[in-house]
Amino acid sequence: MNQFLYKLLYHAARLFSRLPFRVLYILSDFVFFIAYCCIGYRRKVVQTNLRNSFPNKSKAELTEIERKFYHNLCDYFFETIKLLDMNEKEMLKHFKVENVGVIDEALNNGRNVVLYLSHTFNWEWLVSMKLFVNSKNEDVILGQIYHPLENKYFDKLFLDIRSVFGQKNIAMSDTLRALIRLKNDNKNFFIGSIADQVPIWSAIGGFVDFMHQDTAVLSGSERISRKFNAVVTYGEMIKESRGKYRCVVSKICDDTKQLPDFEITRIFFEKLQASLEKDPANWLWSHRRWKRTREGYEQFLRDKKISKQYQG
Repeated sequence: MNQFLYKLLYHAARLFSRLPFRVLYILSDFVFFIAYCCIGYRRKVVQTNLRNSFPNKSKAELTEIERKFYHNLCDYFFETIKLLDMNEKEMLKHFKVENVGVIDEALNNGRNVVLYLSHTFNWEWLVSMKLFVNSKNEDVILGQIYHPLENKYFDKLFLDIRSVFGQKNIAMSDTLRALIRLKNDNKNFFIGSIADQVPIWSAIGGFVDFMHQDTAVLSGSERISRKFNAVVTYGEMIKESRGKYRCVVSKICDDTKQLPDFEITRIFFEKLQASLEKDPANWLWSHRRWKRTREGYEQFLRDKKISKQYQG
């Protein structure tokens, strides 16, 4: 990595992070005008996703959701940069966690905890969860599973941002090894996992009915939960106003053995859909969430089988 380019990017981010929220939101409004009104950043993707997800809403309603989403997206960018300059006291003014006792109880009883999360704004502020958890168990590791960004400079920047409150970042590809190491060291863990990401073909764990669409999903978080007998929870991110968020924690499962395979994943997407129906604009509609189809996956499996036969 070119250290000069990264330092330039980092110090530019630090400079912006020192601006007060009111100035950052003026900048956010300007970026909204450029991205939405002038460039039309991914508008076709957003419009298609909204139209398919809310088939009963009128065109006017969908347009209103679309505009609000772009405002939220622009706010997300500057609020995330702001993390570089936020101390614990300031974070506690802007972000609250409700029902965190569900997590504390599990950790204090020596249990591992998995918190299912999604791309609801502003998910980056969840790096401050360490400020809210009051575990009496000193051997608990708090962390989050992350998917590395393709751009190495932005990936390093976001890792620095996500570490500001001391949480451990675990690359998705290293999750199992990292958690096994913790287990061997007799340490419990509390990890957050953004589980609504688009899986690559080889990582598809199944399909669920999500937002009125057949949706390919990851099941890695469920496999982790089952392997380590974790208490499974869901964090609903709620945007109350600009710069004001709260996360409401609820329990999905106390004993993974009591639920059939894939049920935890299904429940998560059911809860996420309920969250989006309450606040449709508070999710990342600009990514191609439904690009993996069941037909495409079946073709992938056939091709994989043929390839194995050929190699054999």
